[in-house]
Amino acid sequence: MGSLNDRLAGPAPADRPEPVPPVCATTDPASSQENYKWAIIAPAYSPSEDVLLVIDPACLAEARAENPGMVTWLASEAELLAPFKDNHDFMRGIHRIKKHLGGWLREVRPPRGDAQTGQVVREPVER
Repeated sequence: MGSLNDRLAGPAPADRPEPVPPVCATTDPASSQENYKWAIIAPAYSPSEDVLLVIDPACLAEARAENPGMVTWLASEAELLAPFKDNHDFMRGIHRIKKHLGGWLREVRPPRGDAQTGQVVREPVER
């Protein structure tokens, strides 16, 4: 599969309508390059269903208003799941959960523990 830029620039499959270009785009005065806030992509794990990839969370409401009903992924979620991008069954499962329940993925760090004994180190809670 190609990069996001290749997918956005490439032709859309004939059986799907052409994706709507992002409208929440700004031009940085320091450069002539556009900084996109969101994009519609066809993920490799589910090429028949487009997803809304929101790069700038501040633009989330506008992106959803322009694309109601689409499964929404934040760029931070895509980064968390990057190691699993080739596991299409896993990614489809996460996609179905987001589609039916909504919500966001976030990093959860395991509790600190002693590597030799496996005991979890619990820090006292101040009350």
